[in-house]
Amino acid sequence: LFIEFWVHAMREPRLGEEFVRQRRAARALIAGFVERQAAQLGIELHAPADQIAVAVLALTNGIAIEQLADPEAVDPSLFATTLGLLLDGLQIPAVANDR
Repeated sequence: LFIEFWVHAMREPRLGEEFVRQRRAARALIAGFVERQAAQLGIELHAPADQIAVAVLALTNGIAIEQLADPEAVDPSLFATTLGLLLDGLQIPAVANDR
């Protein structure tokens, strides 16, 4: 349904505005979570939280499409594993920055 809505939203300005609002809200939720987690863990991010949110949504969408196309090819743990690797690579221990 996401892709169908996206296609309609790209063709219909009113729907496009709503689509953008929804995507911005989703990115804001994810970015806020990332910022809170980074603060709680005492890490500084290599990239802005809003851009990490874009990457997380793109990863989600891409894996979902691949899973729909070929369910046997996509391990159920792929998203969690890949997200963990992505987030591990985006952090700098706060202590390292104090040097």
